[in-house]
Parts: sequence; C-alpha cells; structure tokens
Amino acid sequence: MKKLCSMTGYGEGSWDTGEGTYTIVVKSLNHRFLETRVKLPPKYDSWELEIQRRIKERFDRGRIDFVITEAPGQQKRTLPIVDLDLAARYVEIMTSLKNNLSLPGEISLDSICRMRDVIYQTEPNLDPTNLWNDFEPVFGGVLERLFESRAREGEALSADLKGRLDHLRAITGAIEKEAPKMITQFRERLTARIKELSEDRLNVDRIEEEVVIFADRIDFTEELVRLTSHIGAFSQTLAEGGPMGRKLDFLLQEMGREVNTIGNKNVSADISERIISAKVELEKMRQQVQNIE
Repeated sequence: MKKLCSMTGYGEGSWDTGEGTYTIVVKSLNHRFLETRVKLPPKYDSWELEIQRRIKERFDRGRIDFVITEAPGQQKRTLPIVDLDLAARYVEIMTSLKNNLSLPGEISLDSICRMRDVIYQTEPNLDPTNLWNDFEPVFGGVLERLFESRAREGEALSADLKGRLDHLRAITGAIEKEAPKMITQFRERLTARIKELSEDRLNVDRIEEEVVIFADRIDFTEELVRLTSHIGAFSQTLAEGGPMGRKLDFLLQEMGREVNTIGNKNVSADISERIISAKVELEKMRQQVQNIE
C-alpha cells in the first residue's frame, strides 16, 4: 500500500570521491506544486538536470532543496608541480628583454615563480562516468531518507486526521438525532402562542400546515447525507495512501459547504453548538491537509 506522506522532511548523506568527501543534504517544505532547487559545486553543474529529473520521479509536491558541499577539512590536496620548460622559456624571454632594452636589475627566482603556470596544481583525473556511478547510490539513499522522513510525518498527520474525522462523524450523527426535535419544539411553541392570542378552538389543520411549511424550510436532510458521504470519501482516501493532498483539500471544502448550509437552516441552540464544533474540526483538518503531499 502506498504511504501517505507529508511535504516536509529531511535527508542527508556523505559521498567520498578520489579528491575528497562531500556532504549531501536534501530538505523539503510545503508547496502548492513541486519545486526543486539544486546547488552543486561548479565541477558538477552538468548533473543538475539529471538530479532534478530523479527528484521529480520520486516526489509529487513540495519545495525540495538539494545541496552538495565540500566537507570541511576533508578535501585531498595535490602537491605543486613545476614546469621547468616553461620556466626556462620565461628566463629566456626576460633575458632577451633585459639585454635588448638595456634594462637594469637581475632576473630573480621570485619573479620566475610568479610567472603564470610555472608552478601549478593538477586536478585529479577522475572519469565523469565513474564519478556518477559512485554518486548515484549515495544520491538514491539520500532521497530514500527524505521519503522516509516525509512518510513518518505523514503517519502522524494521518492519525490526527482520523481522530478528527471520527469526531466530525459523531457530531454529524448528533445533529441528525437532534434535527426532529426542532419540528416538535416549533409545533409546541406555535400551539402555545395561538392559545395565548385566541380563546377560540384551535385550528389543528392550520397548525399542521404551518408545521409542514416550517419543516420544509429547515430541512437539511440532503446536506447531512452529502456530509456523511464526504466523510466516508475522506476516510477512504486516507486509507488508500499515496499523494492525496489536493483531493483531501477538495473534500474538506465540500464538507465545509454542507456544514454552512446546515447552519443557515438551523434554528436549534443545541445544533448551533455542534455546528461550531464541526467548523473548528474542519479548520484544524484543513491546516493539517496543507502539509500532505
């Protein structure tokens, strides 16, 4: 089964090459879409597009920062090399200038050493293909650690959402149970009011007609049915796993719409309290869903 993942996570690793050790860090934060930012040492800039492609294969949403840096003090330095032929050529040219232009002074060792490329350091002759082959498993391991980090947080989010969903389901059931009482209470209030205003015999048919009109106006049975359906769809989506943040967010919007409509039709103080509780739960769930991939 696919895992429900958060969009926030962290992974790291180290990569040892023939020239030294590098630290690899990948961090992920919430984002509406998938955004990747890759920062590499200049010598590995050509890898950027392939690294981005691999990240996009693995993740669907989030802002992902991938950084490779030199591990302090772990770079292997090469010994300096002297190009004697080049140094001799510099001496020859400098001597020619001195003699032909009658220039004073001596040609010093310091001046020769300052000449370009007389003393230099070579970069290790590492094959790019072999470098990538060594880097690839380390890269894959770092992405796996990022995935597991997002999955662990996703498990916590899922548990929290399931608990809130159960509470919302209980609130919906309580509203459904309380709804018929509104009609009974209305009938009682209407009957009592008519008795106060008239000494004549009560017109039972007229009272029942008013009750029917009232019941039709406040009826939110359809909204409760749709709300219950959305709760079931939300629960099923959570159980399926995988990228689902957008779908869950849509379902929460639909649930919020039904709760608002019920609240607009409601005339019961008890149900009003439950409507407020439902809205609080929906808002908390919405905040949590913003973190889900």
